[in-house]
Amino acid sequence: MQGRALVLKLSMTQVPAGQFTATKNLRPAAKPGKDVVLRVYSDFQCPYCQKLELETMPALLRALPDDVRVEFHQFPLEQIHPLARPAAEASECAAQQGRFWDYKDALFRDRSWLQNNPNETFLRLAGDLKLDPGKFKDCLALRGGKAGVDAGLAEAQQLGLNATPTVFVDGYRVGNPFDTAAVLQLIDVARATR
Repeated sequence: MQGRALVLKLSMTQVPAGQFTATKNLRPAAKPGKDVVLRVYSDFQCPYCQKLELETMPALLRALPDDVRVEFHQFPLEQIHPLARPAAEASECAAQQGRFWDYKDALFRDRSWLQNNPNETFLRLAGDLKLDPGKFKDCLALRGGKAGVDAGLAEAQQLGLNATPTVFVDGYRVGNPFDTAAVLQLIDVARATR
């Protein structure tokens, strides 16, 4: 208290940029330069991640300023979602053919891989997206996406993450990733602190 006024000092902690690992699964900013980075740590089997991807992200992507780059980081919570890793590895196989974002979207929309043989659904989705079927099938069989998923898990562990979805704007952790307005406000804060 100072006199009759209550004075509060607020500060936000920021994870240093060097603690984040680069990912190939990114949507570049429309006008690259000093990009603000929106990082999403996600699990394909997580119902909250599905909600974020199907309900929040479309509106957020439409509203993003031109200087925002969006990154997807693999964070399958294998202990509670046993099919999250195979789905993540399949998405990395699609990434090897330049179709990560379309395949990611398909996995969140079509949940049949959770009820049936997941590889059959993974192959069907790859076919729907016109991926090279032989390359995709070989990638799945040889676990060609494993290294990308392992890197995401190692990064999440280093950052101390324990839940999905976890979202950062630059180094600021988003409190409620489902609140589009709050995410956009945090983007403005990140831009102002540069």
